[in-house]
Formats: sequence, structure tokens, C-alpha cells
Amino acid sequence: MQIREVVTEFHFDCQVRKLSPKTIALYDRQLEYLAAYMENVTGITNIEEVRSIHIKRFLVGKTEAGRKPQYINDLLKAFKVFFKYCVQEGHIQTDPCAKVQNVKQPKVKIRTFNEDEIRKMLNYYSGRKFTDIRNKTK
Repeated sequence: MQIREVVTEFHFDCQVRKLSPKTIALYDRQLEYLAAYMENVTGITNIEEVRSIHIKRFLVGKTEAGRKPQYINDLLKAFKVFFKYCVQEGHIQTDPCAKVQNVKQPKVKIRTFNEDEIRKMLNYYSGRKFTDIRNKTK
């Protein structure tokens, strides 16, 4: 079966499952990237021919193009949902994304308040009125 036909079928399934229009539009866009890559770069148009190496090469290409790990992982998440659907519907026997792992993302360090900053925040609200005391405890 043609990749683009299965993408259209998947779109309809998303509508039936009542996914949000934004989610469906995002899936459409992400799967269009994959379909175009398969067609133009690898020459693959049938869903049965897609292998994990093709998915990995697509993701490496995005990395080399300077895309952030979060974006690449979002693409992979959409591909995994799509190929899981393809297996469930019997379009393919094995999921080409099953063994593709997420790209490692850098850890975000959150700067916390030091003791002096906490004291300053607590002492900012002072007074005897109800609202002053309430604001201090929020």
C-alpha cells in the first residue's frame, strides 16, 4: 500500500478517535515530511518497504540540519504512533520504529533560590492587614 494512502487513512482514524484538530494537523505535517523523504530520497513509496534504517537516516538528517533533539523526538513520537497504527491495521507486519530510540536531550538545569533570596521574598510582604498576611503565605 502507498505511504500517502496510509497517511490519509491514519488522518481519518485520528478524526474518528476525536483527537484535537491541532494534533491531527501536527501528525499530518510530520508524516508528510516522512512521506516526502521516503519518496524523494530513498525512492520508497510502499509502506511495506520502510525499515528502521530509513527512519534512523531521516532523523540523522534532521540532526545534521541543526534541528533540536526535542523536535527530532517529537517527529519520532508521531512516527511511532503512525507505524503502530499500520501494524494494528495489518498494513505491515513489523513496526520499523520499534527499535529506534529517542535522541538524547540535554538536561535542563534549574537555578534555585538561595537563602538570602528566600528571606527577601518572605520579608517583602509585611504588615498587619489580612491581605498582607495572605500575600506573604502564598
